[in-house]
Amino acid sequence: MPQTRKISLGRKVLPFHLLVKGKINGTALTIIGNGSVPETGVYKGELKFSALPKNFHPCAVATYIISICCYRHAAMRNGGLNILSMGATGYFTRRELTFGGKKDERIVIEGNLSQDPRKGLNFTATINGQAKLPADLAGNSIYIKRIDPEEGGRKLVGRGEGSLFRKGGLELPVKIKTVHNLKGPSLKRPLSKTQFRIVTESGELIGKTYKTIVHSILDGENTTARLAKM
Repeated sequence: MPQTRKISLGRKVLPFHLLVKGKINGTALTIIGNGSVPETGVYKGELKFSALPKNFHPCAVATYIISICCYRHAAMRNGGLNILSMGATGYFTRRELTFGGKKDERIVIEGNLSQDPRKGLNFTATINGQAKLPADLAGNSIYIKRIDPEEGGRKLVGRGEGSLFRKGGLELPVKIKTVHNLKGPSLKRPLSKTQFRIVTESGELIGKTYKTIVHSILDGENTTARLAKM
């Protein structure tokens, strides 16, 4: 029988808070986000945008902002490790998104994540870039990524791809590059081998507020490759 691993969030419902500032398509904006982690790997939140730049839709960045946070408390399978299990106290992340296979359609997110015992997760970041996105993005997305440890597991390098779906099911492809630099005096379980991550998101834009649910899973095995051989 497979063993069941019990995961504790440290409290019944873990809150998270986001503050992201920058410029997209020449328009300055601030994103204030709040939400909770009701279960390991599940993030529910609202992101309030001070402005909606031209040729931009919040779902294009909502998944990728919140999922920087949810690496810490992602669900784990086949021996995968989230950052909480590794023992880091926080991390600095740089994430680069390229849309539609066009190098000049790029948005970069950089910031620090910390966890306070009373206030929960806090992510403060900048966001900058240019991207001409379709107006009919539906708030439905997925991405899959491989993560390789470097520097004894203190640096995690992720490379992947995903899709933002438009109304009617059309796809806008996204390439993702991410580097997490872990903080803390020591890691109790540093990542020592490649693992894989699957993230899905669904959301809805109401005015300038984007409501979203993100699911994040870390897989210690390349399940997709194994299924291809079945």
